[in-house]
Amino acid sequence: MKQNILLLSCLMASATLCAQEISITPSLGENKQIQFQFSPDESYFLIQLSDEVRPKLKEQFGLTDDNFVWMGADPDNGRNIWSWEETVVWADANGSNWYGQTGGYQSWRVGSSKGWSGLGYNVAANGAPMDLHWINSDYSFHMALRSFTSQSIDIYLTDGYGTEAHLVFGQSAYDGVDPVADFPRDGNWYDIEIPMTYLEDQYEFTFDGATAYVNKNYLCALVGKSPGLSLDFDACFFHGPKAPVTSVIEVEQPAEPTAIQAVQYGKTQSCQRVYDLQGRQTPSPNTRQVIINAKRKVIQ
Repeated sequence: MKQNILLLSCLMASATLCAQEISITPSLGENKQIQFQFSPDESYFLIQLSDEVRPKLKEQFGLTDDNFVWMGADPDNGRNIWSWEETVVWADANGSNWYGQTGGYQSWRVGSSKGWSGLGYNVAANGAPMDLHWINSDYSFHMALRSFTSQSIDIYLTDGYGTEAHLVFGQSAYDGVDPVADFPRDGNWYDIEIPMTYLEDQYEFTFDGATAYVNKNYLCALVGKSPGLSLDFDACFFHGPKAPVTSVIEVEQPAEPTAIQAVQYGKTQSCQRVYDLQGRQTPSPNTRQVIINAKRKVIQ
């Protein structure tokens, strides 16, 4: 079943954009407060969220550590964020993040003239397998996006069986994939909300049975094809009915993310580590980025 493409006239007609079940809304309301409503009855499988923001969410919405499950970058368990062949470069996170405070988000720019660009979160073949089967039909995928340039952007997810769900945001196709929606490129943050039922219907995407998720790029972004094109993202997570877990692997993780787990480029961290392609630690005391310069493929 192919998706009906969002009418471009709808893109200009409303601040709230919809493509079937996909919704796009401004992240901040008129009171400069986030509009997304967290719930103590939900679990949040986090790929990207500032560790400065998490305590604020706990206080604002009555959450505890049990509401959060970290599945973002964690080199100790074989999970990393990679820039593919230096096609994108990290940019200083100087502006406000999704929550409305300075720093603490992912900021990338196309840095090459190769005619393609990409980055991705990967769990290596020899990494600790993740148990993602809790992310079922009752869940949704949330991501906040911001851009200052109008190119089409391909955000894609990989399920437990290797199926890729390519979600193109823009007004034209990206490498033959039609857009599902767009968001204003005005330098403001926009919440993207995608129910798992949408991913299941449109892409046959599922984490059912994904109890040993490994050797995959689980969240990727194809940012554009020309140098200088931008993409910022934040508040990236799956959320749904509360699961009886606080870790995606059997080894218990700290309640708060460590400096390695929290890949936040908006601040300097004193104990970050950098690894080469063979997983060996390399000295780089002033490096904020955990790992870059991987090739455009799943790292074996």
